[in-house]
Amino acid sequence: MRYTLELNEEQASTLQAALEFFARMRIGQWEELPRACLDINDERYAEKADFMKMHLLSARRICFPELSNTFGHSYGIGKFEDADRAWEIYTSIRHCVAWAHNPKGGLAVCYDKPFSLRGNELAANAEKQGVHQHERAEEGIQSDGKYSDEDLIRDREDWQ
Repeated sequence: MRYTLELNEEQASTLQAALEFFARMRIGQWEELPRACLDINDERYAEKADFMKMHLLSARRICFPELSNTFGHSYGIGKFEDADRAWEIYTSIRHCVAWAHNPKGGLAVCYDKPFSLRGNELAANAEKQGVHQHERAEEGIQSDGKYSDEDLIRDREDWQ
């Protein structure tokens, strides 16, 4: 069974952030939690973040004893099916939003065509009102979401 969601800009942003956060927590990247929960403008941000990380590291050792005793190590993709599925949906939404905001594309990872980590059909269809894959192809952008050589040369000249 398949489901179709139509999201406004805020909903897409919230869902994208939630999926990325879930996937990162699931694979052991708990150092992301302070950034997600604390106000970075708080004058005590660094102190609070350090305190949280100390306790998060202790908790992570209980859940994931195979990981090292320092942050910066995680399982990565491929360990947990639910994290992989969340990451696939996240990258599909990220791709859709990036192309909707900039139909000519760009060189950031958000413009790369999402791929399945486990060989499953991707969940999202990169489409936004008036911005369709075939229209981008007519503008010279390959249907896989990447620039043609001519586009790269032209943009490189524009940046200089």
